Amino acid sequence: MTFELINITPFAIAFIVIAALAVLLAVGAISEFLFSNHSVRVARHESIPTYYGQLLGAH
Repeated sequence: MTFELINITPFAIAFIVIAALAVLLAVGAISEFLFSNHSVRVARHESIPTYYGQLLGAH
């Protein structure tokens, strides 16, 4: 019994499109989070590691 990959191209393209969409959504969510906290962080005169380290430690 042999297994032949006759036409894998549509599946590969669909996978790449879904992966690219997932990356774009993740980058958008991260950037929205960072921009929403920027004004608070700057007002407190805290560095990025200090501010976000406290956010991680609070949970």
